[in-house]
Amino acid sequence: REELMSTGIGFNVAVPHVRLDSVKNLVMAVGISKEPLSDYASLDEQPVRIVCMVAARSDQHAQYLRTLALVSSVLKDLDVRQALQNAGDEKSAYLILTQ
Repeated sequence: REELMSTGIGFNVAVPHVRLDSVKNLVMAVGISKEPLSDYASLDEQPVRIVCMVAARSDQHAQYLRTLALVSSVLKDLDVRQALQNAGDEKSAYLILTQ
């Protein structure tokens, strides 16, 4: 996916995404790293530390696009990104993202 275009959207965030027939329902996984990840050539050339991977079924186009837009919008907020970086555990990170 990264060879087509970087999913590093800037602000230390990457949002790799895919639509596949084998996916039963839209899912997202979040990874937060204290160290910069070197796998991304982010659009703003800043290191990636937060990764939100989104996978949806091929026919979930509208929901897929809404999810990508929401994730991008939420993670543009510096306070949210800093809170995620400082989250002590998965539950804390989940609460930050779902409030």
